[in-house]
Amino acid sequence: TFRNLSRTYRVRAMATASESALPDGVVAIKEGSTTILFPSSEEVFYNPVQEFNRDLSIHVIKTFSNKYMPDPTDVFGKRHARRTLIRTGLAETDGPAPPERIMNDPTSPDFQRESQGINVLEALAASGLRSIRYYKEIPAVRTILCNDLKAEALASIEQNVKHNGLDPTTHVIPNQGDANAVLHQASQSANTRFDVVDLDPYGTASPFLDAAVKGVSEGGLLCVTCTDMAVLAGSCPDACFAKYGSMALRGSFCHEMGLRMVLNSISTAANRYGRVIEPLLSCSIDFYCRLFVRVSRSPSKAKRGVATAGLVYSCSGCNDFVTLPFGSHITTDKGQKFRHGHPPANGKCQHCSRPYQIGGPVWLGPLHNKDFIQTLQANLKEDGHLYKTRPRMEGMLAVCHEELDLPFHYSVDGLSGVVHCNSVPHADFRSALGNAGYRVSGTHTNPQGLKTDAPGSFVWDVIRAWVKKYPVSARTLAAKSPGTAILSQDATHEVDFTFNKAAQDRSKTQGLVRYQENPTVNWGPKNKAKRKQQDDVEDSKKPKEA
Repeated sequence: TFRNLSRTYRVRAMATASESALPDGVVAIKEGSTTILFPSSEEVFYNPVQEFNRDLSIHVIKTFSNKYMPDPTDVFGKRHARRTLIRTGLAETDGPAPPERIMNDPTSPDFQRESQGINVLEALAASGLRSIRYYKEIPAVRTILCNDLKAEALASIEQNVKHNGLDPTTHVIPNQGDANAVLHQASQSANTRFDVVDLDPYGTASPFLDAAVKGVSEGGLLCVTCTDMAVLAGSCPDACFAKYGSMALRGSFCHEMGLRMVLNSISTAANRYGRVIEPLLSCSIDFYCRLFVRVSRSPSKAKRGVATAGLVYSCSGCNDFVTLPFGSHITTDKGQKFRHGHPPANGKCQHCSRPYQIGGPVWLGPLHNKDFIQTLQANLKEDGHLYKTRPRMEGMLAVCHEELDLPFHYSVDGLSGVVHCNSVPHADFRSALGNAGYRVSGTHTNPQGLKTDAPGSFVWDVIRAWVKKYPVSARTLAAKSPGTAILSQDATHEVDFTFNKAAQDRSKTQGLVRYQENPTVNWGPKNKAKRKQQDDVEDSKKPKEA
């Protein structure tokens, strides 16, 4: 079974680990199935808070390899590079479709890891912990290229691979090189591309995206981490534009917007090379975001990527928002035609008449593949005992599966704050939306967030009905405030606050860990490795050349 095979590989790998005494000045850190040797001087970067990131990544790659990875000996399928694209809707529709590729099953006793497994690149490996855990805990992995630019990191990787009893020539292969150069070199041939590319940098991943979308194999998986969430969340819009080519907005949906800006960067990079992406799981976690996207070749669909890219108009007064795709393709009697998008009329909010702020470009398509998340949830029931962060994984997957495939969300506290009324209870707000026939869900990016397909006019009618039920003192609102403008308008919809059980999230009633509390005191992104910092200081002290 899925569980037994995972346990077999884990026990076998652990049994071969070296038990020799630790060298002087070195500390051992155990995570999952792996023990790494870590210099006490912190010359190599390690952050224990990101154990959830690594646990989730292992589970996603394991599930992905079981669901999508083909047999590399299937020459016909490899030539046409279709894999399971027919099933996911990403296949080309023009011309006869070749048959599905033969799929390997890593849970089968006949599975040959050395010949049928997948190859992985960890482009920015640091200590090598992630790569070693991948090899030990993912049965489908054939080999991993564990790369880092720094000589100190390479030495640490080599030491840890040896300490864990793995073969540095066939299992986890240490490599010192520039991540972009490694990926560009791999992209020269279909036979040298990586089935899984993992980017987990310190800060932004944007400098590596062009090379990554080229270096991942057809239908392969790209895993991306960005830890510069302050930039993505709108604290430095100019820096965000420089890094991602998008203008960030501050507000209740800033973390979701960060995800969508990164997805847009990946998508536009892929489109440049005739490739398209399918987000499988996109998570805003603690101080970083983690995205898992599938990359496939389809020049015709790359052109239609314009429909999933666009701008967001956010009101500077009431924080209402409007999304605008750059364009769309429509089918006519003469074939498909492209039509441009159009901005909101007058450039002002229809609710409070304040001007809009423009953000983006952003990805406007789905953040997740719900079928894939269901598979993740099913496998986690069998495999969850392997992960220390299982409770949080269950909660995160549940909320991601429940949230609607709609861009951005409202904040209940934010809506109430505009008119200075008591905050509407979530159950009442959800019930009002559900009783009117609209869909509603929470969002994993904000505990106070609500996603709905209701128009903004109905959302504000809910607030008006609540204020009518619980009046607001006139002294709390300025004469020309956005709240005054909204409350001065008559409601155009009937609002019913009767409790609607169907409008509530199941994950809340199941008692899952939906929104993690801070794991440690003063937690967050760590500083860079000390050796690098010392080198920077020494370089700054050197006399500059004339």
